[in-house]
Amino acid sequence: MAILLDLKPIDITDLDVMARTLYGTCHGEGYVVASAIGWVVKNRLRDGRWGSSIKDICKRVDQFKCWDPKDPEYTIIATLDYRDGMLVQYLITATEVLKNGSSLDFTKGANFFIREGLISNRKTTPLWYQEDKVTSVVKNYIFLRL
Repeated sequence: MAILLDLKPIDITDLDVMARTLYGTCHGEGYVVASAIGWVVKNRLRDGRWGSSIKDICKRVDQFKCWDPKDPEYTIIATLDYRDGMLVQYLITATEVLKNGSSLDFTKGANFFIREGLISNRKTTPLWYQEDKVTSVVKNYIFLRL
């Protein structure tokens, strides 16, 4: 099975990786946050700087920490199967984001995100964070286009 993203086919492996990324990143925050993070993945795919496939983008070192074997989420997302209803929901969300045109991107082209709590003090704010690059805020997440 494949869907088209700007005339480029996305295969089931990429959809699976994106669903697992949403599962490991969103922490049950709901559809809106999952969709927003899905748009970050899609925007990175369009941009090309992070890889040429969803798998490359999601599993790139230091991007989505749930794919780091040292992260507690890694064991969870690596062993899940589709009897888990939450994973099925994230697969549906990934499919919806990938098939929709950019006019529905409520992150406004964001290719980065961060939890609000991580920028509350100088010690935890990452060097890449630039307030003037914020495109939207969704629940407790800030989205940026860098």
